Amino acid sequence: MINNIVFFVASPLTNRDYERYGAEIFLGNGFNVCFYDVSPYLYPELHKKSVLHDRYDGDNVTSFYSKHEIIGSIKDLSKDTFVIFLMHYRVNSFFIYSYLSKLNLNYAISILNIIPNYPSSVRLIARHYLQISKFKPSAIISKIKNIIFSARFAKYLGIKSPSMLLLGGKASINHHQAALANVETKNLWLHTFDYDNYLNEVNNDKKINSKVTKKAVFIDSPSPRFKKDALIPGISNPLTEERFYPSLCRLFDEIESHLGVSVQIAGHPGSNHSLNPEYFGGRLTFSGNTCEMIKGADIIINRNSTAMNYAVIYNKPLIFITSNEAKKSNWLSSGITLMASSVGKIPINIDSLDNINWNDHNKIDKDAYSWYFQEYIKSNGNGQKYLWQIVASKIKELY
Repeated sequence: MINNIVFFVASPLTNRDYERYGAEIFLGNGFNVCFYDVSPYLYPELHKKSVLHDRYDGDNVTSFYSKHEIIGSIKDLSKDTFVIFLMHYRVNSFFIYSYLSKLNLNYAISILNIIPNYPSSVRLIARHYLQISKFKPSAIISKIKNIIFSARFAKYLGIKSPSMLLLGGKASINHHQAALANVETKNLWLHTFDYDNYLNEVNNDKKINSKVTKKAVFIDSPSPRFKKDALIPGISNPLTEERFYPSLCRLFDEIESHLGVSVQIAGHPGSNHSLNPEYFGGRLTFSGNTCEMIKGADIIINRNSTAMNYAVIYNKPLIFITSNEAKKSNWLSSGITLMASSVGKIPINIDSLDNINWNDHNKIDKDAYSWYFQEYIKSNGNGQKYLWQIVASKIKELY
């Protein structure tokens, strides 16, 4: 019988994380719950420099600063523990999965919030990593290690397959982390974290105020003003405040003028904006209610945030943006393009706003939205249940 749920997380835990990871739901189902934050060891810069205004400081979260501490905590886990990984299997986390495998504990990996990506194969991955002429020796070694310690080869390194895959839309099963599974792994089809927030809105049954003016909502990302993911090794962000925000405000001016809307900002949880930031042109900026804001908006502006899920759920037109700086980064530029094309859109370059047919950007491709919903948000028949309640019930049933 499982009595304890242990979450492994690789970024500092926030109050928002505590809620969206279902801690209270597990507690309500009679489980003990704790979080192991391994970011101080795996990503020390992220742990030190993340700007968190809502860091969770409950007594059921433990931060680990050394490999020795992490290994010791794993060895102390009892047989009635179920582990949920909210972090990927890769070269720097191999030892965690390895020691857990030696204990033969049941565990699940989360593949819930995925985004459109290029299809991968061993040959394509190898070709990407082994363009040796472009790398220094240290980088070549790093790339080779990433291949060796990829999920598809984990079983050859003694890694126990997960007991469950926690899956969102149909595309989740094609994610590279799903290669950890074997025939005994149970695929638990759920939905994204965003869909849980949508369920909150449905259950709260909040009424949207009568519109005085039409609204557009910009989905904020932390960068370039606030550093978060860019503090993780291997991830960089080419955007600068000096270039990005003035061009963004010019875009807002154009949208307000041509589409007759008032732009508001849905602040990212990793950001800490004032109510009317100068860098957004003094526009109203709110944090913590992105779902509600998108629900009441007429059009949504997005760079590469997964919160576009709300726009798809509520059938709101999407405008995607890129920039000259973004185009200098292959991962950022291609990510924006893939997100946009998945719902039938082409990104607008905010550094070049001439000859834009704004009416084309104020339309919805219903077939594309329906496909995206199934592929990346929710594909199961679990109705309107919260995802972690489904997980808690399944753990009780199986273990």
